[in-house]
Amino acid sequence: RDKIPMFDRFAVENEIERCLRRKIWLQSGGYLFFDKTEAMYTIDVNSGRSNSSKENINVEETLVRINMEAAEEIARQLRIRNIGGLVICDFIDMRYRRNQRRVLDTLKEAMKEDSAKSTILGMSDFGLVEMTRQRTRESLIQTLFTHCPYCNGKGIIKNFESLTIELERAINKLISQQKEQKLEIVIHPQMDEFLNRGDKNLLSKLAKQWKGEISFKTNDELHLNSFEFYNLDDGKKIEW
Repeated sequence: RDKIPMFDRFAVENEIERCLRRKIWLQSGGYLFFDKTEAMYTIDVNSGRSNSSKENINVEETLVRINMEAAEEIARQLRIRNIGGLVICDFIDMRYRRNQRRVLDTLKEAMKEDSAKSTILGMSDFGLVEMTRQRTRESLIQTLFTHCPYCNGKGIIKNFESLTIELERAINKLISQQKEQKLEIVIHPQMDEFLNRGDKNLLSKLAKQWKGEISFKTNDELHLNSFEFYNLDDGKKIEW
Protein backbone atom coordinates (compact mmCIF):
# COMPACT_ATOMS: atom_id res chain seq x y z
CA ARG A 1 0.00 0.00 0.00
CA ASP A 2 1.36 3.40 -1.00
CA LYS A 3 2.02 5.52 2.11
CA ILE A 4 2.02 8.74 0.09
CA PRO A 5 -1.51 10.22 -0.17
CA MET A 6 -2.93 10.01 -3.68
CA PHE A 7 -3.37 13.80 -3.94
CA ASP A 8 0.33 14.25 -3.11
CA ARG A 9 1.51 11.42 -5.37
CA PHE A 10 -0.18 12.92 -8.43
CA ALA A 11 0.08 16.59 -7.37
CA VAL A 12 -3.70 16.93 -7.56
CA GLU A 13 -3.82 19.92 -5.21
CA ASN A 14 -1.33 21.81 -7.37
CA GLU A 15 -3.35 21.07 -10.49
CA ILE A 16 -6.60 22.19 -8.86
CA GLU A 17 -4.95 25.40 -7.66
CA ARG A 18 -3.66 26.06 -11.18
CA CYS A 19 -7.09 25.49 -12.68
CA LEU A 20 -8.64 28.04 -10.35
CA ARG A 21 -6.33 30.79 -11.56
CA ARG A 22 -7.58 33.42 -13.94
CA LYS A 23 -4.20 33.45 -15.72
CA ILE A 24 -2.57 30.30 -17.12
CA TRP A 25 0.98 30.48 -18.45
CA LEU A 26 2.00 28.52 -21.54
CA GLN A 27 5.42 26.95 -22.16
CA SER A 28 5.86 29.18 -25.21
CA GLY A 29 5.76 32.27 -22.97
CA GLY A 30 2.19 33.20 -23.85
CA TYR A 31 -0.72 32.95 -21.44
CA LEU A 32 -4.49 32.51 -21.24
CA PHE A 33 -6.96 34.72 -19.39
CA PHE A 34 -10.24 33.13 -18.27
CA ASP A 35 -13.24 35.34 -17.56
CA LYS A 36 -16.90 34.54 -16.89
CA THR A 37 -19.96 36.65 -17.60
CA GLU A 38 -23.63 35.80 -17.11
CA ALA A 39 -23.89 34.61 -20.71
CA MET A 40 -20.53 33.02 -21.52
CA TYR A 41 -16.93 32.24 -20.73
CA THR A 42 -14.23 34.18 -22.55
CA ILE A 43 -10.66 32.98 -23.02
CA ASP A 44 -8.10 35.52 -24.16
CA VAL A 45 -4.80 34.35 -25.66
CA ASN A 46 -1.82 36.69 -25.20
CA SER A 47 1.74 36.51 -26.52
CA GLY A 48 3.22 37.43 -23.12
CA ARG A 49 6.98 37.00 -22.82
CA SER A 50 7.54 34.95 -25.96
CA ASN A 51 11.21 34.84 -26.97
CA SER A 52 10.84 34.68 -30.76
CA SER A 53 13.58 37.28 -31.32
CA LYS A 54 16.11 35.12 -29.49
CA GLU A 55 15.18 32.07 -31.53
CA ASN A 56 15.27 34.00 -34.79
CA ILE A 57 11.79 32.81 -35.70
CA ASN A 58 9.51 35.01 -37.79
CA VAL A 59 6.71 36.73 -35.92
CA GLU A 60 3.85 35.01 -37.74
CA GLU A 61 5.18 31.54 -37.01
CA THR A 62 5.71 32.49 -33.37
CA LEU A 63 2.10 33.62 -33.05
CA VAL A 64 0.91 30.41 -34.70
CA ARG A 65 2.99 28.36 -32.28
CA ILE A 66 1.54 30.21 -29.27
CA ASN A 67 -2.01 29.88 -30.63
CA MET A 68 -1.61 26.15 -31.28
CA GLU A 69 -0.30 25.54 -27.77
CA ALA A 70 -3.13 27.72 -26.45
CA ALA A 71 -5.69 25.65 -28.39
CA GLU A 72 -4.47 22.44 -26.76
CA GLU A 73 -4.42 24.04 -23.30
CA ILE A 74 -7.90 25.52 -23.80
CA ALA A 75 -9.31 22.07 -24.54
CA ARG A 76 -7.57 20.70 -21.45
CA GLN A 77 -8.75 23.51 -19.19
CA LEU A 78 -12.34 23.20 -20.40
CA ARG A 79 -12.29 19.55 -19.35
CA ILE A 80 -10.61 20.07 -15.99
CA ARG A 81 -12.65 23.14 -15.07
CA ASN A 82 -15.76 21.46 -16.51
CA ILE A 83 -16.80 24.66 -18.26
CA GLY A 84 -20.07 24.34 -20.15
CA GLY A 85 -22.21 26.58 -22.34
CA LEU A 86 -21.00 29.27 -24.72
CA VAL A 87 -17.24 29.87 -24.86
CA ILE A 88 -15.50 32.60 -26.88
CA CYS A 89 -11.79 32.09 -27.57
CA ASP A 90 -9.86 35.20 -28.61
CA PHE A 91 -6.69 34.00 -30.31
CA ILE A 92 -3.79 36.25 -31.30
CA ASP A 93 -4.34 37.76 -34.76
CA MET A 94 -2.62 35.95 -37.64
CA ARG A 95 -2.12 37.24 -41.18
CA TYR A 96 -2.80 34.10 -43.19
CA ARG A 97 -5.95 32.01 -43.45
CA ARG A 98 -3.93 28.81 -43.62
CA ASN A 99 -2.50 29.55 -40.18
CA GLN A 100 -5.97 30.23 -38.80
CA ARG A 101 -7.03 26.81 -40.11
CA ARG A 102 -4.01 25.18 -38.44
CA VAL A 103 -4.99 26.62 -35.08
CA LEU A 104 -8.68 25.76 -35.54
CA ASP A 105 -7.79 22.18 -36.53
CA THR A 106 -5.58 21.89 -33.44
CA LEU A 107 -8.48 22.99 -31.22
CA LYS A 108 -10.91 20.57 -32.87
CA GLU A 109 -8.45 17.70 -32.56
CA ALA A 110 -7.78 18.47 -28.89
CA MET A 111 -11.52 18.61 -28.13
CA LYS A 112 -11.96 15.05 -29.45
CA GLU A 113 -10.51 13.79 -26.15
CA ASP A 114 -13.43 15.40 -24.31
CA SER A 115 -16.35 13.14 -23.38
CA ALA A 116 -18.70 16.16 -23.31
CA LYS A 117 -20.19 17.12 -26.66
CA SER A 118 -18.90 20.32 -28.21
CA THR A 119 -19.54 22.42 -31.31
CA ILE A 120 -16.80 24.63 -32.74
CA LEU A 121 -17.51 27.29 -35.34
CA GLY A 122 -14.94 28.84 -37.68
CA MET A 123 -12.43 31.52 -36.77
CA SER A 124 -13.31 35.12 -37.61
CA ASP A 125 -10.92 37.61 -39.19
CA PHE A 126 -10.28 38.96 -35.69
CA GLY A 127 -9.18 35.57 -34.34
CA LEU A 128 -12.41 34.83 -32.47
CA VAL A 129 -13.69 31.27 -32.18
CA GLU A 130 -17.20 30.58 -30.91
CA MET A 131 -17.84 27.19 -29.39
CA THR A 132 -20.23 25.43 -27.07
CA ARG A 133 -19.53 22.62 -24.63
CA GLN A 134 -22.15 20.39 -23.06
CA ARG A 135 -22.93 21.11 -19.42
CA THR A 136 -22.64 17.84 -17.52
CA ARG A 137 -22.51 19.19 -13.96
CA GLU A 138 -21.38 22.28 -12.06
CA SER A 139 -18.08 23.78 -13.09
CA LEU A 140 -15.08 23.45 -10.78
CA ILE A 141 -15.41 27.10 -9.70
CA GLN A 142 -19.14 26.68 -8.96
CA THR A 143 -18.35 23.59 -6.89
CA LEU A 144 -15.56 25.13 -4.81
CA PHE A 145 -16.51 28.80 -4.57
CA THR A 146 -19.41 31.05 -3.62
CA HIS A 147 -20.12 34.69 -4.46
CA CYS A 148 -18.07 37.21 -2.51
CA PRO A 149 -20.41 39.00 -0.05
CA TYR A 150 -18.16 42.06 -0.06
CA CYS A 151 -18.28 42.88 -3.77
CA ASN A 152 -21.55 40.96 -4.45
CA GLY A 153 -19.78 38.72 -6.93
CA LYS A 154 -18.59 41.58 -9.15
CA GLY A 155 -14.93 41.18 -8.30
CA ILE A 156 -14.51 44.96 -8.08
CA ILE A 157 -15.41 47.81 -5.73
CA LYS A 158 -15.37 51.59 -6.22
CA ASN A 159 -12.06 53.41 -5.79
CA PHE A 160 -11.62 56.21 -3.26
CA GLU A 161 -11.77 58.93 -5.91
CA SER A 162 -15.24 57.78 -7.00
CA LEU A 163 -16.38 57.53 -3.38
CA THR A 164 -15.19 61.08 -2.69
CA ILE A 165 -17.29 62.43 -5.56
CA GLU A 166 -20.28 60.41 -4.34
CA LEU A 167 -19.73 61.69 -0.81
CA GLU A 168 -19.60 65.31 -2.01
CA ARG A 169 -22.93 64.91 -3.81
CA ALA A 170 -24.51 63.32 -0.75
CA ILE A 171 -23.32 66.15 1.53
CA ASN A 172 -24.67 68.73 -0.90
CA LYS A 173 -28.04 66.97 -1.06
CA LEU A 174 -28.40 66.62 2.72
CA ILE A 175 -27.44 70.22 3.50
CA SER A 176 -29.05 72.02 0.55
CA GLN A 177 -32.19 69.94 0.02
CA GLN A 178 -32.90 68.12 3.29
CA LYS A 179 -31.68 71.04 5.42
CA GLU A 180 -29.45 68.88 7.60
CA GLN A 181 -27.00 71.56 8.73
CA LYS A 182 -24.81 69.51 11.09
CA LEU A 183 -23.59 66.14 9.86
CA GLU A 184 -21.44 63.42 11.34
CA ILE A 185 -20.10 61.22 8.54
CA VAL A 186 -19.05 57.67 9.39
CA ILE A 187 -16.60 56.10 6.94
CA HIS A 188 -14.20 53.16 6.75
CA PRO A 189 -10.70 53.86 8.22
CA GLN A 190 -9.06 53.37 4.80
CA MET A 191 -11.41 55.94 3.28
CA ASP A 192 -10.62 58.28 6.16
CA GLU A 193 -6.90 57.85 5.50
CA PHE A 194 -7.46 58.75 1.85
CA LEU A 195 -9.51 61.86 2.71
CA ASN A 196 -6.84 63.04 5.15
CA ARG A 197 -4.56 63.68 2.18
CA GLY A 198 -6.55 66.80 1.33
CA ASP A 199 -10.10 66.00 0.31
CA LYS A 200 -11.40 66.18 3.88
CA ASN A 201 -10.54 69.89 4.10
CA LEU A 202 -12.11 70.47 0.70
CA LEU A 203 -15.36 68.77 1.75
CA SER A 204 -15.46 70.83 4.95
CA LYS A 205 -15.04 74.06 2.96
CA LEU A 206 -17.81 73.02 0.57
CA ALA A 207 -20.11 72.24 3.51
CA LYS A 208 -19.49 75.73 4.91
CA GLN A 209 -20.33 77.25 1.53
CA TRP A 210 -23.64 75.39 1.68
CA LYS A 211 -24.19 76.76 5.24
CA GLY A 212 -23.46 73.44 6.90
CA GLU A 213 -20.99 71.74 9.20
CA ILE A 214 -19.48 68.26 8.95
CA SER A 215 -17.28 66.02 11.07
CA PHE A 216 -15.87 62.55 10.41
CA LYS A 217 -15.83 59.33 12.38
CA THR A 218 -14.47 55.90 11.43
CA ASN A 219 -15.92 52.42 11.76
CA ASP A 220 -13.80 49.46 10.62
CA GLU A 221 -16.91 47.25 10.45
CA LEU A 222 -18.38 49.46 7.73
CA HIS A 223 -18.13 48.34 4.10
CA LEU A 224 -15.27 50.05 2.30
CA ASN A 225 -17.73 51.49 -0.25
CA SER A 226 -20.28 52.67 2.32
CA PHE A 227 -20.70 55.74 4.47
CA GLU A 228 -23.39 56.78 6.96
CA PHE A 229 -24.75 60.15 8.07
CA TYR A 230 -25.89 61.14 11.55
CA ASN A 231 -27.33 64.36 12.94
CA LEU A 232 -24.69 65.96 15.16
CA ASP A 233 -27.29 67.38 17.56
CA ASP A 234 -29.46 64.35 18.33
CA GLY A 235 -27.27 61.50 16.99
CA LYS A 236 -30.05 60.10 14.80
CA LYS A 237 -29.12 58.32 11.59
CA ILE A 238 -30.07 60.23 8.44
CA GLU A 239 -31.45 58.41 5.42
CA TRP A 240 -30.43 59.88 2.08
